Amino acid sequence: MKKLNTSSLFIIFTAIFYCCSGQDKGSKNFIESVEERLLDVDENRQKVGEIIDQRVSEVKPNLPYDFKNGIIFQDVINEYDINQVFIYSVSDEGVDIVLNYISKNQLIQDSKAADAYKLAVKHGINSVYRYYHDNELLKEIRIEPQDY
Repeated sequence: MKKLNTSSLFIIFTAIFYCCSGQDKGSKNFIESVEERLLDVDENRQKVGEIIDQRVSEVKPNLPYDFKNGIIFQDVINEYDINQVFIYSVSDEGVDIVLNYISKNQLIQDSKAADAYKLAVKHGINSVYRYYHDNELLKEIRIEPQDY
């Protein structure tokens, strides 16, 4: 049997508490159903993590990538098996571009134009874009699958 995380245990204990107030066969089936669903979520998250890991391994050999506008694509990481995180370093020259021209809507449009969003939508992957200037977070944009 797989280990359950803290939130999983909370849900199970809540279900047990709820079910104990009405001792019938439905209570046992409900608990088993909740446990099965939690295990399915855990398995799905692992699969999503593997997909993100594969994308990361495909992109990393091409990094760093200098856009020649003060923005350098430095890294891509898998965060918590649900977020693909794109990390950029921004020079003084690129700060204006990041603050005034890079937006969630713009990133969504760019992703749609390149069909880059399809895998994220299909597997429920969040895309997070982090822009750092002088080692401090300048801007973060989070795009969830339903945003497309």
